[in-house]
Amino acid sequence: MKTFELLRREFTAKLRSDPLSFLIILLSLTLSLAVLFPISAYLKDETKQLSGAAQDMATYYFNVFPQSSSEAGKSLELFDEVFFSGKYPETRQCHDKPVFRIFSDEGFVPFISWNVYTDEVSSLDRSERWREDSEGGWFTDPQFKGRDDAAVVSVKDYPAVKPGDRISILGREAEVIAVSEETNILPWGFIKNTREGAACFGVDSFTCVFSRPLNSKELSSLRESGIAEIHSQIEITGSGYIVSILLLIAVLGGLLFITVMNIRNLFIHVFRRDAYRTAVMKACGCGAGKLLLTIYAFPFIICTAAYLLGLAAHLCFFDGFLSERLGYAPLNAAEYLLIYALALLFLFIVLLPAARRTIRSSVTERRLWR
Repeated sequence: MKTFELLRREFTAKLRSDPLSFLIILLSLTLSLAVLFPISAYLKDETKQLSGAAQDMATYYFNVFPQSSSEAGKSLELFDEVFFSGKYPETRQCHDKPVFRIFSDEGFVPFISWNVYTDEVSSLDRSERWREDSEGGWFTDPQFKGRDDAAVVSVKDYPAVKPGDRISILGREAEVIAVSEETNILPWGFIKNTREGAACFGVDSFTCVFSRPLNSKELSSLRESGIAEIHSQIEITGSGYIVSILLLIAVLGGLLFITVMNIRNLFIHVFRRDAYRTAVMKACGCGAGKLLLTIYAFPFIICTAAYLLGLAAHLCFFDGFLSERLGYAPLNAAEYLLIYALALLFLFIVLLPAARRTIRSSVTERRLWR
């Protein structure tokens, strides 16, 4: 009770001695926090975009352009290493689905593109979409399941073919199980193991997202084939993320610095005016802990009152208007409390040197009594 009474008297004395400073500090803090709330909400929404950096780091472009059957064979080995060897992280998604064509060193090969079907790597398949666009059976049907010699062909490339017919690809026959509008599909086993003389399948460029970024050893191993240029998406977008991070730090840090330093100067003005009372309390035997408590009680109460006023102004007048026009999600209760805690923390930290100087002041110093 004695401590509470001491704090009450100290706070009342400060208000009576300089009510104008109290009003200026309260208004400054209220306006600063009312501005800080929407800016924090907007910056929080912007930081969500930075979460895409993790996916960009795990996204790789495999630029493969075979020009001969030997290069086409190497491209199949690369494809097999990436998706089926188990040496590399799991592929969670393929933005650009791999497309296969036939390459040969001997004469002209018809330009027909093939998609790959595999039940081992789901990221390679668009089974549901492909099946909806085709008429006939499917690779998962009991009579075709596990067969490599099955194919889905398009009416564009095979206008006279219907389900049940057999077609020859690189000297090997495959049964047509369905006909689609534009898509040609072969099982991976057929693509990998079928060749005729110098002709074989090869894969064009593709983009895939791994479960994690490749390490330097894995990346070097994939580049050893010399058939593909491999680039991470972060190499393209990294500079944009760096600029965004620096901008967020500059805006939020600058705002906090200006706010805290402005308020610090206002509170120090009050400290200096009332330093004689602290010196007298010290001379009368008041301990350092209680002195700090009396010094910080005033900033704590004013900051709390300003926070509540600023929050009320923000929620009643600014939040709905700004969030609708700037397109950011409002802060939740935990985030509002975090701002309050950070505001108090920074304020107490910057006031600590001034509070220590006030405590160390001697009652005999003339400047205290001017």
